[in-house]
Formats: sequence, C-alpha cells, structure tokens
Amino acid sequence: MNGILASLTIVAATLGAAPDAPNWHSDYGQALESAKAAQQPLLLVLENPKEAQSRVEQATFTNDPLQAELLGPYQLCRVDVTTPYGSKVAEVFGVTQFPQTVITDKSASKIIFRKAGRFTSSEWTSTLISHKDGQPSWTSYIGNSSGTSSGYTSSRSRGTICFT
Repeated sequence: MNGILASLTIVAATLGAAPDAPNWHSDYGQALESAKAAQQPLLLVLENPKEAQSRVEQATFTNDPLQAELLGPYQLCRVDVTTPYGSKVAEVFGVTQFPQTVITDKSASKIIFRKAGRFTSSEWTSTLISHKDGQPSWTSYIGNSSGTSSGYTSSRSRGTICFT
C-alpha cells in the first residue's frame, strides 16, 4: 500500500499540477476593462448556451491543457444572449446570428477578427494562434475560406484593403 501511495506521489509531482480552467468573464464591461489593463486581446463569445448550434463548443470551462495554452494570451468573455444583459450586448455589436466570436487588438479598442457561426477544431486553434498577439492576421484582411467576414474586405482589382 505504501509503495502504491509513493508511486502516485512521484507521478503527480512529475506531471505537475493540472492547469487551471480558463477564467471566463460573463460581464463584457469587466472583461473589456481587464483586457485594456492587461494589454491583452479580448476574446468575446456571444452565444445561446441552451442551443448546441448557437454555442462555441471549443470555448470550454474545463482545464484542458491545450485549451489553457491557446486561451492564455486572451482576456475571455462569454455572454449568454438569452439574458436581458446579453441581449443588450448583442444589440450593441449588431449581432443577430449566434454564436458570434469577436477578438480585439491588445488595446481592446479595435475588432481584429469577427466570425458568425461555429468553428471546426482546426479553425478554432488556427484563429487563436493567429490573433494571440492582438494583431490582425493576413487572412483577417481578405476573409477566409468559409466565407465569413472578419470585418475587413479586400479589393483585388486594385490591391487595396478597405475596412468595413
């Protein structure tokens, strides 16, 4: 019995402590202020948690090590749009389709990514990696293969980039 307990103690020490679950704000105003103070991009998810098609499944509250690493550079906020407060936040963003995911720059003053709809696992991972520094990625400027808009469009005929 003592040998098993000693082995478990050694394994636990070797693996280290499990990462903390991501700290998701539910209040957009608090999350925005935290992002500004920390100079981190804000990852905002507007969703209806009661409907699977209106949620971002990858935005979890669990202590998955990969998710913790991907979400670490961001201030996190999930807003339930079925509440009066969440409905007002969605209205301010002009959102009518859920889920809606928004990422700001490090000053939390400009939207650098916006997507309506769900993510595949690879899209979620790619999006978080691409915007972790609070800078728009090149694909943010020209859209993406799924046809969603990030708030930027390009005019290929003149090679210019227009902000919409």
